[in-house]
Amino acid sequence: MRWMIRLLGLVVTLVAVAVGALVLIPADRIAALVAGQFQQATGRQMVIAGGVHATLWPELGVRTGAVTIANAPWSKAGPMVQAEGLRVGVDPLALLGGRVKVARVDLLSPRILLERGKDGRGNWQMAAPSTAPGAAGTQPAQGGVGAPPLVSIDRATISGGAVTWTDDAVGTTQTLEGIDATFTLPDPAGAADLGLKARVNGQPVALTLHLARTAAALAGAPADLTLSLTAGGSTIAFTGTADPAKGSLSGALDAKLADLPALFAAAGRPAPHLPQGLGARSIAARGNLTAGADGRVTLAQATLTLDSNTLTGQIALATAGARPKVTAILSAGKLDLAALGGGTGGGAGGAGAGAGGWSKAPIDVSGLRAVDADVTLSAAGVDLGTADLGQTDVALALAGGKATLALKQIAAYQGTISGQILADATGTPAVSADLTADKVALQPLLTAFANYTRLSGTGRLTASLQSRGGSVDALMNALAGRGEIRLGQGALQGFDLAGMLTHLDPGYVGSGARTIYDAITATFTITGGVLSNSDLQFSSALVNATGKGTVDIGGRMLDYTVTPVALQGIAGNTGVQVPLKISGPWAAPKFGLDLNAATNGKLDAEKKKLEDKAKAAAEKALGLPAGSSTDTKTLQDAAKQGLMKLLGGN
Repeated sequence: MRWMIRLLGLVVTLVAVAVGALVLIPADRIAALVAGQFQQATGRQMVIAGGVHATLWPELGVRTGAVTIANAPWSKAGPMVQAEGLRVGVDPLALLGGRVKVARVDLLSPRILLERGKDGRGNWQMAAPSTAPGAAGTQPAQGGVGAPPLVSIDRATISGGAVTWTDDAVGTTQTLEGIDATFTLPDPAGAADLGLKARVNGQPVALTLHLARTAAALAGAPADLTLSLTAGGSTIAFTGTADPAKGSLSGALDAKLADLPALFAAAGRPAPHLPQGLGARSIAARGNLTAGADGRVTLAQATLTLDSNTLTGQIALATAGARPKVTAILSAGKLDLAALGGGTGGGAGGAGAGAGGWSKAPIDVSGLRAVDADVTLSAAGVDLGTADLGQTDVALALAGGKATLALKQIAAYQGTISGQILADATGTPAVSADLTADKVALQPLLTAFANYTRLSGTGRLTASLQSRGGSVDALMNALAGRGEIRLGQGALQGFDLAGMLTHLDPGYVGSGARTIYDAITATFTITGGVLSNSDLQFSSALVNATGKGTVDIGGRMLDYTVTPVALQGIAGNTGVQVPLKISGPWAAPKFGLDLNAATNGKLDAEKKKLEDKAKAAAEKALGLPAGSSTDTKTLQDAAKQGLMKLLGGN
């Protein structure tokens, strides 16, 4: 605003020259005199087309034709100011007393170009005004050396204006159109008020500004100000101090951003697609604001509200780079981020999932490319929809669409989860993770993430995983990695393995059936969304078993075989090995015993028993030493010899 007050002050001060010479000097001479005085004061050429004309009614003053003010010598963007005309009315009594008191200033349809060069210079930076005595009506400069003469302005207006802001250093251009503004400065040393409405990049914006001690502010001294900005349904209010010499602000901020698309459109940036719980509906921020000329904004003692979630701490925003960068240290109570998990429940795989399948809805990762971030968060809990976490300590680093989420410690499912998750949104979404879950309750964990409810107990899981795809379905079908499972005491719900094997009956299934185990260990690999395992070890009081097979994570299917190595503790049973086949969709798998393999095993055993008995009887009858016969031919030879003796042969 300083450049605007400076220009108005210079132009209005020169009105005294025109008014004092209305009767004696022709209009073209007045225009030349005004333009000359302006150039002497600013170092910029002013051209007044159509001359300067006196007005006696409704007030004493002047009006001009089209006005053009030259740009800085280094700029190639054309004039700095072009206007269809200027009307100025003054208080004649104050003028006769040697003072300039402006009753009215109207700037008609101005086109103003503000430009910052690659070296940081602004085209609004003009040469220091001359301190030589001026024409009648001028006042001594106020506000220090180099400050323009100040005048009181009852009311100044701009109608149908436009301002174009060009930053050559970063190659950006923004435009304010349809500017209607009102400015008042009743006392040159007192407060100034500005009210402005405009369209910024096509978005309606309104601004009000109250600046105390205007003369001091124009001279570079700190001054109190109150600012309010409205864009769509978003409002930003600030009360504090401006330091023109440093180009900085400090004070209290109260922002309610209920219309992010409008606000980002006004800023010339695409609005990020934020998830529910992270500002999808609204963002509010309160705290102590500090803003510098380098484009860095810091909010200390901040309270940040994202939809229904409230966080406190310190936030810094840097706007000078290719993308805004957010740096924050935050803490919170229980956070509702259910939208990140696709809503409540994991069985359907989230919105857009087919029956019993993963969601095929495209994953929107534009938010990862909209900003950079370095955020540390400590929360009392986090509801992810598919997962309900306890105390959560995480750190997020986001740069250029690549995110690293460090899970320092997360209390979940009666245990802890730690590790690191990487996400890459620069192309087709890609994700990788190295995770450790220790002492977690398995049933709620597997229910939340895989809709698998049959395994209960606690244990330790480690996994290194990676995938790439544009939907949850694609990610699950492209999943790859490896891991290890070590489970303590628990149960397999839905089938009774001991009952199946004892009675050779696969019907021991249902809601009341279960298999108690003491420990389960296994390692696994995943390729193309299919988990493979060949070393499962299962131990319990009744059954010890091994297992191998596959789990099709992408297709949500099972093809797994559990084979007992012993069946103990059951009266009259010396041990049965009957492979148990588990197959079909994991939400409703089928169980089948390989009775053929079990029966063959039993028959072979019984056959061997009979053979052993026959051999022992033959050996006794033939008088052979026990165990001396090892095959059927030996018995046959011995039988022949016995028969020859019986018949009297040799």
